[in-house]
Amino acid sequence: MMIRAIKKIAVRTRPWTVLTICFIPSFLLCTGRRLKWYDIMSVSEKGVLARPASGELDHERPLLMIDEIFYRNINILLPLIPDHPAILMKETEETMNRNRYLILDEIRGLAILNMIAYHACWDLVYMFGQNWAWYQSDAAYIWQQGICWTFIFLSGFCLPLGKRKVRRGLTVFVCGLVITAVTLLVMYDDRVIFGVLTLIGSAMLLTAFAEPLLKKCPPAVGFTVSFLLFLLTKRINSGYLGFGTFKLLALPKGLYRNLFTTYLGFQASGFYSTDYFSLIPWLFLFLAGFYLYALAQKKDCLRYLTNGKLKPLQILGQHSLPIYMVHQVLLYAVFSVVFYVI
Repeated sequence: MMIRAIKKIAVRTRPWTVLTICFIPSFLLCTGRRLKWYDIMSVSEKGVLARPASGELDHERPLLMIDEIFYRNINILLPLIPDHPAILMKETEETMNRNRYLILDEIRGLAILNMIAYHACWDLVYMFGQNWAWYQSDAAYIWQQGICWTFIFLSGFCLPLGKRKVRRGLTVFVCGLVITAVTLLVMYDDRVIFGVLTLIGSAMLLTAFAEPLLKKCPPAVGFTVSFLLFLLTKRINSGYLGFGTFKLLALPKGLYRNLFTTYLGFQASGFYSTDYFSLIPWLFLFLAGFYLYALAQKKDCLRYLTNGKLKPLQILGQHSLPIYMVHQVLLYAVFSVVFYVI
């Protein structure tokens, strides 16, 4: 195929152009990297659009750009290459991940800032005795719920983006266990059991294991059903199914019996945690985010999430887990200095 292409080019082009084209594969081979054969589909100022020699063109894949080691050199040659020759190209993991969805980082970073502000208010009211009536209002509750919804929904949306889903889920789950252990040992009255990290870690693990089955459901149907189930079971901790204060069905009290049922969502009598997120209903919100990603991918909408502009929020969003792990310790230290030292 390459020989036929070169012969055809030779008829129409100058000899040195043909020599240049023949030089490219040797040049690429000299980089000493593992390479894969591709058929060039088009050459333009934006780069090279390629497909595997044995496969079909995938229009949803990004343009495959030539590796940085020889990118500047190959750009000199690109104007000389016609639209039909076959050359050797390499597809790397770095190339596929070059376009990060920065707007997702910015949303997560904004949620982190709101979480820090909300927890600062919580510390002032419940740990340092400040009397702030607004913090008990419906507006404060909506603020808190908005932060939680954003984190959980976004976690479900982002799960398909990375590899090693099980390891990521285990990492988040273990971080939740660490917070539980520390609060039980150091501040028992303000203990955290089944907090948001435990929930997100659990949801990531369950979704990762069930992903082959979940993908059989159409994304639009999966998103709609998941979100409706979330709304229906939102009050399951209080003993009923319904929407808001509307009670659709009271649940048997026998379901609310121990620590395991509390983890699932059937909160046992006497259970207390300053940060409680049960598997039900929040798993359904996580799955709604998971299916929305699949729907956005199907509709080719993900490309709109790459053009982020707010670098500080991006940095916060890209380091959300370590920030979450240390922010309360730092807040407590700052407020202790303000109230007890200064």
